[in-house]
Amino acid sequence: MKLTIKKLSCMALLVAMTMMQTSCDELLGETDNPAPDDVKTAITLNESTLEMGYAGKDVTLEATVSPADAEDTDITWSSSDESVATVDDEGVVHAVGAGTAVITAEAGDKKATCDVSVVINLETPLTFEAAKAGVTVKFNKYNSDIVAPNVEYSLDGGITWKDDLTAAGVTLAAAGDKISFRGTNEAYGADDIYDCYQFELSDETFAYGNVMSLINKDNYPTNKTLTADYAFKWMFNGQDMLKNKDADHQIFLPATTLTENCYDSMFSWCESLTTAPELPAKTLAKECYSGMFWSCKNLTTAPELPATTLAESCYHWMFYDCQKLSSVTCKATNLSADDCLNGWLEDAGIDESVTSKTFYINSAYSAYIAAMNISLEVTADDVQINAKVPWVKGDNGIPAGWTIAAAE
Repeated sequence: MKLTIKKLSCMALLVAMTMMQTSCDELLGETDNPAPDDVKTAITLNESTLEMGYAGKDVTLEATVSPADAEDTDITWSSSDESVATVDDEGVVHAVGAGTAVITAEAGDKKATCDVSVVINLETPLTFEAAKAGVTVKFNKYNSDIVAPNVEYSLDGGITWKDDLTAAGVTLAAAGDKISFRGTNEAYGADDIYDCYQFELSDETFAYGNVMSLINKDNYPTNKTLTADYAFKWMFNGQDMLKNKDADHQIFLPATTLTENCYDSMFSWCESLTTAPELPAKTLAKECYSGMFWSCKNLTTAPELPATTLAESCYHWMFYDCQKLSSVTCKATNLSADDCLNGWLEDAGIDESVTSKTFYINSAYSAYIAAMNISLEVTADDVQINAKVPWVKGDNGIPAGWTIAAAE
């Protein structure tokens, strides 16, 4: 068989290409089909940071190991601080207490982390934390052994709940131990104090969290509507062991739809209370805040009162005898409701430690504030401060000795 030069050239080229391919494979190895044993396992999490509410809803972290068929795909979970957050074998993170923790997922020698911040917010049920060892917390009808009905409590940050509360209450063995409450009652108060259910604290105790957990245990983080009169009336009355912990641990009263006497005398005689809960409602109800902070002698700053139109007796005796009170913000422009300010600031701010007292009013009156301050210094109480504004001087309005300024 005769081969032409052209055919010989083609055959030579084909042989050369085959040899080149073999040579490359020998040099580079099986780079396109690596053996599983040679792969370095990688692990990632679906979240790198989380912000959670104490005793709120759990969050599940999802870990992805690549490649999926690599060795060492078993995942081990851990938390750097289980007093803040715990994590189970499925990556479910549970908030235990305020603070920060690092959740780590490990597969082989690889790991991934998520920074968790646990804050006290509306998802936190009403919680009491022992400031001293041996504090007993009771929740009974006033001066009786009748336990509040339809109430559950948790001692582990909301992981488990119990419904066996007794008249003897629950004792928190160590300082820092906590008890949280939730319930399904529309109201715990009544017109007669002897029909009210109250918390009783045997020693110094911090209180924080959302009181709406007592009204609607399942949906309290979003519930901002009260439906029954006297909802929380007298609830903490006389508990001089009730204390604020810090700025990150507050009592929340988030309801914006109020009812008659809903917070009436709620914190009266809580003499250790220094900071008041925020009061966001802009529409008020009859006697809704009447006597709410009566004789809270160490309260320094009143909560902002954003309602522009007041209701009958809504602030009646609200801050009576709050001797260390140094600041009040009230944005009301309609003060015509009967007894809406009756005695609300009587004997407020009289402690010798209070060197200046500022009363912030609606910025709509900014142009008249200078004249109001001058008028506030002279003549009798309970007279109009300025013809252009509804405020009067005295305990039923703005007492002498306070300086008026515009609210933001």
